[in-house]
Amino acid sequence: MNGDRVWVPVSDLGYTVGKVLATGNLAANKVKVKREDNGAEVVTLKKDVFPFSPASTTIADDLITLDELSEPVILYNVQKRFSTDIIYVCSSLQCPKKVFN
Repeated sequence: MNGDRVWVPVSDLGYTVGKVLATGNLAANKVKVKREDNGAEVVTLKKDVFPFSPASTTIADDLITLDELSEPVILYNVQKRFSTDIIYVCSSLQCPKKVFN
């Protein structure tokens, strides 16, 4: 796990990409990660980090087409869509109508 790139939770963005610095010398359930966006080092729970894949940073036309559907990937994609003004909603959804007699 040392040296692996991961999605790490942060309070200001939701998640950001970081590199695992250490898992030893910490509590068994914690990991130390260096954020790539600002270089800050954070210690967080192992269960809160997700594996990073460069393919997960592509902006998808439809979120359901993402290769990976994890919380950080979806949040990243939505943040990028909003920041580039690619906001959309489905307005043509047809719901079945029940006929009452």
